[in-house]
Amino acid sequence: MKFSYFFCTILIFCNSTCQTILPSEKRIYPNKVFLNENENLESFIERKQFQFPDRVSLVIRFSSVEHKIRFLSSRKFDTGSHLVCSFLAKQISLYELEIYGMIYMTDYGCKNEELKLKKCSMTRGTPGPTNENELNEFVIPCVKEFLADK
Repeated sequence: MKFSYFFCTILIFCNSTCQTILPSEKRIYPNKVFLNENENLESFIERKQFQFPDRVSLVIRFSSVEHKIRFLSSRKFDTGSHLVCSFLAKQISLYELEIYGMIYMTDYGCKNEELKLKKCSMTRGTPGPTNENELNEFVIPCVKEFLADK
């Protein structure tokens, strides 16, 4: 009898605290992303690294048409931490990219005023989105910020 109470307590705890990330088919950027004329994925990423020199990190090249990118958003939370999003970018046609595999983390190690990756650990926090609201509130705006030509 004591075992079943213990097991039920653990089960309830796990259900209330353990959340899973949204499935990959829901973590796709909803808008089309177009490259500039005479631009490919690699030159696009170089342009973004120039635009955000201290905020684009962990560019992993899987191939000439597919890269993983991590971006430190300017969005700051009440706790002083910043939003970090990570996603895959794949060139699917001559001038079009697909953004997928999007996730976010709250970087508790980046509590400084300057947005510089060298001062931010970008390894802390719980990954999301765990639901559609987090996707729309955190991930999509972070990717939009990265894609914006300001």
